[in-house]
Amino acid sequence: MLSKNVSLPAQEALASGVVENDKSCVRCGYNLRTLPAQGRCPECGLSVAKSFRTDRLALADNHWRDRVNTGIAICCWAMGLYTFIVGLSEISGRFSHSLELHTFSLALCETLVLFVGGRLLTTPEYGRPEKPGVTLGGVFRLAMIVNVVAWIIYYTMLTKGMEIFEYFRLWAAVTTLLFECLFLLYVRQFSRRVPDFVAVRQWTVLLLVAIIQHLYLGVLPGLEAITNYYPRWSADQTYANVAEVLTYGQSIWTVLLLLRLYKQVRATPTASPTTTHGTGTDVDGMVG
Repeated sequence: MLSKNVSLPAQEALASGVVENDKSCVRCGYNLRTLPAQGRCPECGLSVAKSFRTDRLALADNHWRDRVNTGIAICCWAMGLYTFIVGLSEISGRFSHSLELHTFSLALCETLVLFVGGRLLTTPEYGRPEKPGVTLGGVFRLAMIVNVVAWIIYYTMLTKGMEIFEYFRLWAAVTTLLFECLFLLYVRQFSRRVPDFVAVRQWTVLLLVAIIQHLYLGVLPGLEAITNYYPRWSADQTYANVAEVLTYGQSIWTVLLLLRLYKQVRATPTASPTTTHGTGTDVDGMVG
């Protein structure tokens, strides 16, 4: 079955059974001419039909692409500055109450800036409104709002010297986990439109790393405090050190991939007015 993102002329060409004209594979550049329409590229194994999809970034509206790329740049700067400043703070002095407050202040600022960048990043494509129902972009925007609210309440309770209930601490940890996972899923889907399949695989690895480090540093400690059950491994400093390395490594890796994505979007050729409107699709509508 052909992808719904394949244009009608391409569907007619593929329906003939073979690729009759010169067409380069979007992954490796191999000429697909004379290959079976339902087959795969002999060089990289990518489905032939995927090279005919019309949801490529080069066909998207230019103004929409610039808006999304602004969001990518904002997210990249926010994550990069937060990681750099907190890393210096950790090096200059071990964890104390003043450092904890300083870190939470920076985390709140990062969350607010990421909210702005994420909103630009998930802008529905011009000329094609978001499809009704639940979409990845819609869920991500909702998760951003919930995460911002959680961090504002958390920061207010911390600065006022109020008792932070363990259930709320767990809620804040879960919302942060959901926010970061949805963010990584969204940019992973966006990288498919470049297309950059190497980055897609790296985003997948980062997603798994984010789940592990957020579970260990946030969710599991919250559950332990609520249930009063503390397994021996949770107090092992070795696990804590590994989790900290994963945190900084994942943050730096994310910033580098965002910078790579920003450069790729910026270098995408400008589409002509006859091809920008009505041919694109929201990231959520991708098959893949």
